[in-house]
Amino acid sequence: STVGKTVSLTSVEGSTVGKTVSLTSVEGSTVGKTVSLTSVEGSTVGKTVSLTSVEGSKVGKTVSLTSVEGSTVIKTVSLTSVEGSTVGKTVSLTSVESSTVRKTVSLTSVEGSTVRKTVSLTSVEGSTVRPCHSQVLKVQQ
Repeated sequence: STVGKTVSLTSVEGSTVGKTVSLTSVEGSTVGKTVSLTSVEGSTVGKTVSLTSVEGSKVGKTVSLTSVEGSTVIKTVSLTSVEGSTVGKTVSLTSVESSTVRKTVSLTSVEGSTVRKTVSLTSVEGSTVRPCHSQVLKVQQ
């Protein structure tokens, strides 16, 4: 099968008050997909961003993370991919950053058709952003 899935998470920060988070999901599988994005930020304690994608098909997958930050933030990014045969795959992304902003953004998307669907969420807070770092992580089956 040539059916695949592309999930990309883009985080842009230019200061302690500005943030842009966008999630784009495209899939053409018939088994359906569940994609959830949860972003929580707290002062001093930092921010936790988790992306969980579960799919029950045997098709290939590409997960990319691009993070652009222009302020004094400390970030730790870990990508763990566990893929099975017909039981489906599970991809979890956890990002922790120090911040002084409090925000909660959640998106839950469930798809189960034979045609391609595109679901996107864009959340913008603050003002000017200044890119200074870019990192891409890719996992393919």
